[in-house]
Amino acid sequence: RSYVGHLWALDWPEFALADFDRDKIVQFAGFWFSGAGGRSSVARTESEIAAQKTQLIGAIDERPHLLEVAGIPLLLTLMAFVHQHEGELPRSQAKLYESIVDLLLFHWKDEGTAGGSTALGLRPLLGQQVSENAFLGALQKVAWEVQHDDRSRGVRKEPADISGERLRNGLAGLHRPRSLDWANQVIAALQLRAGLLRFVSGTPESPVFAFLHRSFQEYFAGANLALMKDFPKEALRLLQLDLPYWQNTVKWAAGRLAHNDGRFRDVRDLIRELCLPFEAASAPVLAPQVVVAGEILADAGPRDIANETEGPRCVELVQEHLQTLMLDESREVRAREEAGKVLGKVGDPRPGV
Repeated sequence: RSYVGHLWALDWPEFALADFDRDKIVQFAGFWFSGAGGRSSVARTESEIAAQKTQLIGAIDERPHLLEVAGIPLLLTLMAFVHQHEGELPRSQAKLYESIVDLLLFHWKDEGTAGGSTALGLRPLLGQQVSENAFLGALQKVAWEVQHDDRSRGVRKEPADISGERLRNGLAGLHRPRSLDWANQVIAALQLRAGLLRFVSGTPESPVFAFLHRSFQEYFAGANLALMKDFPKEALRLLQLDLPYWQNTVKWAAGRLAHNDGRFRDVRDLIRELCLPFEAASAPVLAPQVVVAGEILADAGPRDIANETEGPRCVELVQEHLQTLMLDESREVRAREEAGKVLGKVGDPRPGV
């Protein structure tokens, strides 16, 4: 957890950690399972430690999207926690983040709190009055709202600021009677016990927070998007804004629908919504929109989408549009290369490829 904010009052210089390359990821895994991070009440042999390290690195190598996540030291630490807690890493990124969030919020064994704080854990605060789903729904709504209000236009990679007032009001509505004091205790637990929020600036009376990492903001916003009745059309509207963080949010939403909820039909509907405007031969293909459709298809699994009614044609549309982009010499090289990579993930229909 970050040593920042009014509770610490430490006059220390701040440094940014560089992302890990694969060699450093392997080195970290070795330290983790043989050192304090991977400690267990059950004594383990050297061969058991080596096997756990190999399993974690193997899982990361098998899934290219996890390699990028694992390069961030903080997220690699959380991945190691999930692997240790569950015995393996979930295959999809949406399931991985669901496990990370569940671990941070409801299973984190805190060994001390900041500045002498006595912040309660979340489960005692929620008690029998507030369900975990309702609590997660409140966080999802806050993430959705701050992402909508973000004026950076996707330029910055940091998560958006969340005012203490917005967070308190969003949480207080869960409690009966509506209690801002209870909401403040929940915020303290999110920051000090779970570590999902970090203090950015302000004072104890008027604090400003942010999610631990931008990907958590996008994950929660995506969960909120997935619940919308008109999900495919709303997702299309967001993608037409051509902002990276909305592209990520739509992909998170589709990943949750496929892997967390098993709603492949809704994912199929989204892919069709993204591709149908370009079905006519004369229609120009929009590269970002089709590439996102391909990435969603690759994550959900072409076979699972093809098993749905009209699913095979949906898969064919994505393949055809990606092939059109890749072979279009009037496009930028980078766009053609990206289309080719995604086409490889969803299956290149060309003979001999």
